[in-house]
Amino acid sequence: MSNPPPNGYSRRGNYGDTNRNSSARSGASIRSRNSHSGNTQRYSSSNSHYDGYYPPRQGVRSNDGGNSYEAYAYRDRGKERYADAPTQPSSHHGDSYRPRSNKRRYDEYQGSSYRSYNTRRVDHYDANNRAETRNFQESYYTQPETKMSKAEIEDRIQQLELHLKNLNDAQPLNQIKVIDSRWGVKAKGFEKVSAPRAKLSGLFPLPGFPRPVDFTKLEGLVKDRLSNSNDILNETSRIDPIDSRVAKTLIINDIGTINYMKIVEFFNDYLRMIDFEQSSSNNIHSKRKLKDDKTLIIEFNNSECATIVYSLNGTELLFNAYKEDHIDRREVSDKFRLQISRPNEYVVQDEATTSDEVQEAIKDSPRKISLIVSTSVSPDDASEQLSALAPLYGMQYFRQKGTKDPLGLIFVEFKSNDQGILEKLKQLSFVTNAFYSCIPRLETPIQKGPINYDTLPKLVNNELVQARASSRVVQLLNAVSLKDLKDDSNVRFLYNDMKNEASQFGTVVSIKIPLPANDFTPGLQQLNVSGLGKIFIEFDDENSALKAIMELSGRSYNDRTVLATYFDYEDYKRNVI
Repeated sequence: MSNPPPNGYSRRGNYGDTNRNSSARSGASIRSRNSHSGNTQRYSSSNSHYDGYYPPRQGVRSNDGGNSYEAYAYRDRGKERYADAPTQPSSHHGDSYRPRSNKRRYDEYQGSSYRSYNTRRVDHYDANNRAETRNFQESYYTQPETKMSKAEIEDRIQQLELHLKNLNDAQPLNQIKVIDSRWGVKAKGFEKVSAPRAKLSGLFPLPGFPRPVDFTKLEGLVKDRLSNSNDILNETSRIDPIDSRVAKTLIINDIGTINYMKIVEFFNDYLRMIDFEQSSSNNIHSKRKLKDDKTLIIEFNNSECATIVYSLNGTELLFNAYKEDHIDRREVSDKFRLQISRPNEYVVQDEATTSDEVQEAIKDSPRKISLIVSTSVSPDDASEQLSALAPLYGMQYFRQKGTKDPLGLIFVEFKSNDQGILEKLKQLSFVTNAFYSCIPRLETPIQKGPINYDTLPKLVNNELVQARASSRVVQLLNAVSLKDLKDDSNVRFLYNDMKNEASQFGTVVSIKIPLPANDFTPGLQQLNVSGLGKIFIEFDDENSALKAIMELSGRSYNDRTVLATYFDYEDYKRNVI
């Protein structure tokens, strides 16, 4: 703060004080008193001008017995303030003194105007002292210039150009996004407590439990969503395993010497020739061959197409008709056998049968049986002989389009589930082979009953679906949205964030984050990408995966409640996600 002159001060200080003239408004004055005689002389602060020294401090007399000046208090809004002055006259020339309190800012009065001093705390010297200081600084800080050769100057210029070139790709600081981990911070006192145990304390609301809501907003949301028949909020909506991606997917193994495009065309032609409701001109949604060049993954338009093609498992085809072009031809009669399987993540739904009439179309269920039969058997003969074994719930007899000739394939379901029913069916004269259509192996998970508005709590409590088998791959649900996956930089952050968090539970081998296609359109094109919205983490052992499930399940990530579960290792390696 600058030293204010004695003849005036600013109308505004640090706390909003108003400008006043010391003599005219507050009546303050500076009196001169002889130390020997005690006589005092009043000097008006409005007309006085002191050069060459600061006024002495209040109440302190000079040692030489000379005159001392005592600054008396001036009043401002009922408060007394005292001017602080040095005890000895100063050798510095100036017309200001330093106040004891730094709460005010003073101005120098010149005629009828005010000139504000710099608000910084600087000392004002006379012209001679300032010039002397400036000369000293220039002589002290100025380094002697050294002459550089032309080669040195050119080399220096090249170095600067190279440095500037390297800075062209540098991202500006104001554009760098500093984002911390999006994993929810654990509550104080629960840093070393697992998420399931923390929830058992009752201090944290569990997913699905009632929470305080704004009913005015909820009313409008429910009204809009109830009009959509496909919305999960609707009481008529339901979740069926037959609508899942894995229910529409088949795996064709050991086709190293076979042209996979010819196999795909064979399946599509076979489905086009069959007369059934969900048939179309193109029944295959996508196909891809794995890097091992021996495995083909085909996704069909619906689960019924996949189940029909699965009935071709074990069928023999001519080798020369489907081989790769670079493979040598074999004998005309040489054949290869189709080896078709379903993904290990496939779940079959079991719904109760209540109808007394024999159904003409059979949905996928654990009791659905595929029969490879002779084309000479009629539907009536087949129904009569099958009913003799057990009461029929339904029988679906397939024919070819146009000609209506028998295809040689029948789907059948009995009301009772007899364990020895397959052996009984194989003993029939017109049956060539019999096997379950939707249970490729004994450990295939079975979902009991539909998942709808009423049974959703049972699904959360694992009352409808069997527990998953242990695996070293963990699947995270509800961790990211489609919007989070559009930005590449955000995806890289997600990858690193997930890896850092999962590494606390064990060694992370790999992470997969499915991304939307380039022509992504919200609500439409994302269905073409498998596993979109999920995150898959592979650990080196099953114990680490179990720890990750126990700790990550129920955690909050980016304000989303994360669900964690096992995922089959073979399907993960095949990228059937």
